[in-house]
Amino acid sequence: MEQYVGAEAAQCHHTEGFYFKPVFLPRNLRKFRKWQIKQITAMKNRRAWRLGLGVESASNLDCRFKLNTHKMVFVMNSEDYMYRRGALVKARKSQYVVAQTQHQRFGEWHQKWLSQNVTGEMDTVVQDWLMGEEEEEMVPCKTTRETVHVNGIPVHRYQVDYSKQPPSP
Repeated sequence: MEQYVGAEAAQCHHTEGFYFKPVFLPRNLRKFRKWQIKQITAMKNRRAWRLGLGVESASNLDCRFKLNTHKMVFVMNSEDYMYRRGALVKARKSQYVVAQTQHQRFGEWHQKWLSQNVTGEMDTVVQDWLMGEEEEEMVPCKTTRETVHVNGIPVHRYQVDYSKQPPSP
């Protein structure tokens, strides 16, 4: 428990003591040196492997244990992250193509749904209502539809101009 609470003696990692631990017998010294070389080689290989992948990472997440409740609490402004270099640039380059593809797939699905569920007369009634041409008890108005392209995708924007002020509620 002292290791996780943050006692002075337990602040170092569990492998740090082995690098500086005195070894007295020659056979133990040989084994220890071989173990040290393996550890250093493994760390260098891990670093080279990460650089080859183009991955950056940081392990700076801290946590503390509350003594009275034994609950673990994460320290603010500490974090772990892993990031592949160039991922954001690649995502920005492909964003336009992805948006176009998704818009096209949605448009195809929507047209299929309309053909199965909406009659021509229903479509006309909805368009008349959107444009303010319905003959119901509505405030007289003039609606215009403007088609603009946002990131290469056509978007319909409606603007309503009232011929007289609508009654306040």
